[in-house]
Amino acid sequence: MKNTIFILILILGTNSFAQNSLMIDFGSEKNILNSDYHILKNDSLIYTNCSIKNDYEALDNLNSGKYLIRYNTIFGIDSLVVNLDGNNGIKFITLETENIAESQLNNTISEIESLKDNEIITLRYILGGCFVSEEKEVSITKKNNRFYKIKNGQQERINSKIVQKIIRYEKVLRNLNIEETIDGTFKTVTCSESISLEKENKKIFNKYIYCGDWSKSAEIKGWIE
Repeated sequence: MKNTIFILILILGTNSFAQNSLMIDFGSEKNILNSDYHILKNDSLIYTNCSIKNDYEALDNLNSGKYLIRYNTIFGIDSLVVNLDGNNGIKFITLETENIAESQLNNTISEIESLKDNEIITLRYILGGCFVSEEKEVSITKKNNRFYKIKNGQQERINSKIVQKIIRYEKVLRNLNIEETIDGTFKTVTCSESISLEKENKKIFNKYIYCGDWSKSAEIKGWIE
């Protein structure tokens, strides 16, 4: 009986200190050079990397337990909880530095979503650069809790899925915080984009981004056309 208890304690003790590996993938995000991340366990910082130079990193000899990873995204700081089971295993995770936390998105106000019946808001897209210039706009109104697109004086009802996508993109843009520099050096760009909202001839929101920094801007431009 004593031998059985001793063996059980030995097994439990071995598992609690089992060493695991954490494989962190940063994908192919454009802003990886501006990213950093920190790993905490029991509210204590155990590892940090403030100068990511590769798209992949492996951390070994980690004890079992729950870890919190906090990392920079183009929207601010996000976090991810990782559980290491203590079986000397390997855990693969990806830090999505261009994804926004849903909780952050849910707490963001949308002017389009807040439209009242018969109010009109104008969505404007401007592309400017050395060799290109383009400007497009479309107005959006709301009637009986339904959204309509006003283009060339004609009203066309907007599909509810499209409405939710537009609202989501507005919220994303409000949180977008892309750095103007890489490693302290200003980016060399050939063009920039401006996406704005206007109500009653007053600009109520405007966001400037460098061409190519946010892929969904092309989708907004395409929807306006």
